[in-house]
Amino acid sequence: MIARRIRIAVTCTALTALSACANATLPNSSPSQDATSAAAYAHDVFVAVNAERTVASLTPLEWDDCLAEEALKRARQAAGTDELQHEALLVSCGDGERTGENLSRLNGTPAEVVERWMASAGHEANIMDADFSVGGVGCVEAGSLTTCSMLEQ
Repeated sequence: MIARRIRIAVTCTALTALSACANATLPNSSPSQDATSAAAYAHDVFVAVNAERTVASLTPLEWDDCLAEEALKRARQAAGTDELQHEALLVSCGDGERTGENLSRLNGTPAEVVERWMASAGHEANIMDADFSVGGVGCVEAGSLTTCSMLEQ
């Protein structure tokens, strides 16, 4: 498990590796109790999203490194703003035909991030879109708040 955490941490934090984007599946485990790093937090958000999809009888999303890198860029951009706003979404991952994004900023657990998304019709629609098969999450910590972006295709 430690080796997977290290691999996930490297995947979620390396911004210079966009040329090496590839698909990888994360374990279908429950969110960890102690998500202390932004990479672990992002992993736990992803797992919680897949738990919601599974409850709804949808196929879990597969982790996509390229989408995670793009999501991390967007989380970093959003962390520096006063309000969360969806900027134009141009992603060079996958077929790029259709990409959804969910943004969050809060002082809470990864499960609380997903709970808030599920309480919003637009965010829930992204999470429950059966046409999306891959996704990635990037999170950054700024003070007591964690800003996350989740991209799906």
